[in-house]
Amino acid sequence: IISLGFLVIHTFSMIIAFNGYDERKKSDLIFVPVVHLIAAVM
Repeated sequence: IISLGFLVIHTFSMIIAFNGYDERKKSDLIFVPVVHLIAAVM
């Protein structure tokens, strides 16, 4: 179940990150590493 949660977080964060790079949004580029670090701490 935990690995499934990691998969979901990974997938959505990659989608948000690539969308952020595509649209040059700073908020998306900052949001993804923060979520990634929070997931890693858990």
